[in-house]
Amino acid sequence: MLAKLIKHEFKATACIFLPILGTVLVLTGAAALTVKLGGILVLPGGTGWGGPVLGLASGLLCLLTFIAMMAMMTAAVVVTIQRFYKNLLGDEGYLMFTLPVTPAQHITAKLAVGTVWTLLSLALAVLAAAALIFSIPGAAENGMTLARFSAAFRAEMGTGLWMPAAVMLVLFIIGTVNTYLQLYMCMAIGGQWPTSRLGASIAAYFILNFGLQMLTVAGMLVSGVVLAATGAMDALVPVVEHAAPAAVMCAVMGAVGAVLLVGCVIYFCITRWLLTKRLNLA
Repeated sequence: MLAKLIKHEFKATACIFLPILGTVLVLTGAAALTVKLGGILVLPGGTGWGGPVLGLASGLLCLLTFIAMMAMMTAAVVVTIQRFYKNLLGDEGYLMFTLPVTPAQHITAKLAVGTVWTLLSLALAVLAAAALIFSIPGAAENGMTLARFSAAFRAEMGTGLWMPAAVMLVLFIIGTVNTYLQLYMCMAIGGQWPTSRLGASIAAYFILNFGLQMLTVAGMLVSGVVLAATGAMDALVPVVEHAAPAAVMCAVMGAVGAVLLVGCVIYFCITRWLLTKRLNLA
């Protein structure tokens, strides 16, 4: 049944995302083409960029592409939030919770689809930016600069760019899931006040994040005091100094990812409990 839920969610959201993704692709192609032509053709009165006509066209298309990319990323977040709020906590909740599906499956389906669209939007934005950059005259030199940077990074860190890129990608996925689950939990908390559900959800979000910030600061202070008092800091410094920079970077990112995963579990469990035991659609 979970697979059917995910399939239905993809169908419902595809009609929103596919036109946006297609628009970004078309605008990126047109912008890259005009930029490339501007560096090759010289129209009457032009100076190296194909004259004012292509210069204006490429500038306008690049601006439209940037706007479309921002709209695409914003839509990924807004639609993911709206689908959860409207389908499970709004009037549609009466129908959704009559299906032979558990609240955990509802949460999982919406989370999975929202995360996939967010990752696709990010990947397309990165590819679009790369296409525009390498369409600029002298793109070969940009490639050489990237190669030199990669070689310098390997010499300094002891590993290629692929490792931090892979770790950052995994961390981004975990962070995306964590953010959506946190928003789901806040909306489920706000659902306890049906007459002011939206306001209560927003208040819950700000209160939660304020509490998390205070908890983070307190945790850092306490851990620093404990490490200094026990002498563990003196033992830890040499280990970090002699460790490979890449290993230290991955360890730090791994610790951040572990904390985010714990948050994911907590947010999921609380949201599931609220939708199971405390659901109020009145």
